[in-house]
Amino acid sequence: AFSYYNENHIGNSLKKVRELLDMAIKNNDEEMRINSLELIGHNLMELKEYDNAIKNNKEAADRAIKMFYENPTFRPFDKSTVACNSLIINLAALKRYAETEKYIQELVAILEKGKNIKFPSEKYYDIRLWSSYKTIMEIYHSMKKKKEYEKYRILSEATQTAKLPENRAFYFAYNLDQKNYKQAWNDIVNLRQYFVEKRDTVCNDFLSYVLKNELIYHYELGDYKMALNSAWDIIECKDSINRRKEIEDAAQLAKIYETQEKEKQLAEQKAELTKQRNIIISVATLLVIGAVFIVVLMRLNRKVKRRNKTIVVVSHSEATHNGNTLQRLATDLTPEQLIEQLQQIFEATPQQEFEGSKELSTRE
Repeated sequence: AFSYYNENHIGNSLKKVRELLDMAIKNNDEEMRINSLELIGHNLMELKEYDNAIKNNKEAADRAIKMFYENPTFRPFDKSTVACNSLIINLAALKRYAETEKYIQELVAILEKGKNIKFPSEKYYDIRLWSSYKTIMEIYHSMKKKKEYEKYRILSEATQTAKLPENRAFYFAYNLDQKNYKQAWNDIVNLRQYFVEKRDTVCNDFLSYVLKNELIYHYELGDYKMALNSAWDIIECKDSINRRKEIEDAAQLAKIYETQEKEKQLAEQKAELTKQRNIIISVATLLVIGAVFIVVLMRLNRKVKRRNKTIVVVSHSEATHNGNTLQRLATDLTPEQLIEQLQQIFEATPQQEFEGSKELSTRE
């Protein structure tokens, strides 16, 4: 979500951060909820949905302030100061100054209470003091409240962080207004050296804080030739920034294309693997069904054979018994008595056994 926001893909950033907010609420993650609300506010400010933006920023700040006073330790301090800074910047941009000053006082109270907190780094608290006081200083400057502006300028410059070259640009306008030209120029020279050492003189910060301040400085002192040179430097820097952006955009597009191609290949491989797996499963299923069918047939065939064998044994036994009976009757009886006895035997024999015997005789 932050990456999309930094790349100015506001729609994608909003989509991701709202998903994150839902997850934070579901998992009762208050810290992530505050982060999400704050980023939603920034995105909505870019979309010029100011009321909704401030609503989300306020909720983030209020939750962070409450979390800090319930647990005044490092992480709640960090969350509350960041959330308050974001809110007062947005409120001041919309000229909602009454609300701005209310949350400025909240921020100052948290900073004061932070003196008693043990931070992971000694520099952290100094940096947070400087960035917060600097923000308040700039807001009061935009509100044209000189007394408050001067108060927070002094507080911010009292920190060690304010003495770093990269931060002196924020006091350039003040020194120029006070006609403290030597300090203003020294700050510009040190800041230029800082960017040279970083090997990053083709960026918006160098353009804004060095080249433009050099132009303003020379113009203020009436050195129009040097001011013109600074103007040409600004044009060249802008051209270099645009060329770099075009190269970076082209590289980003190439990377996106490469990623999409890889995703397409992976999708095709996945589809092929799925197809092969389905074929294997189908064949395996048919083999199992076939094996079961063969086993059933074999068991059925074995059962039929046992039954037929039983029928043969029983029928042979009955036939032998009847034969012996007939032989005995033929010896002892007259022909008329023999016929009468045979009729009685056949009438006593069940029809099914008789038919079975006939079928068995036919087979034999």
